[in-house]
Amino acid sequence: MGNPQCDDWASISAPARFEWTTVFLSTLSMGLENSGSRGRQKYKNLKGVDEVVLAITAHCAAHPQAQASEAAKPFLNP
Repeated sequence: MGNPQCDDWASISAPARFEWTTVFLSTLSMGLENSGSRGRQKYKNLKGVDEVVLAITAHCAAHPQAQASEAAKPFLNP
């Protein structure tokens, strides 16, 4: 699925949104965890992913020319 444009996000099914968000967060979080610089993965067990999907949906509604990943970045490991 790549990094969807926000104007496409609304047409993506709910299961596909959840899957994309899970993959995006877990892949990047795992890389940050493995680098030793950013702590532990927050979304390893899928907890909290629904909150991120809602944040992406709200961001995309407000910024249709943005990319979904822009709204997900703040949820990566601190």
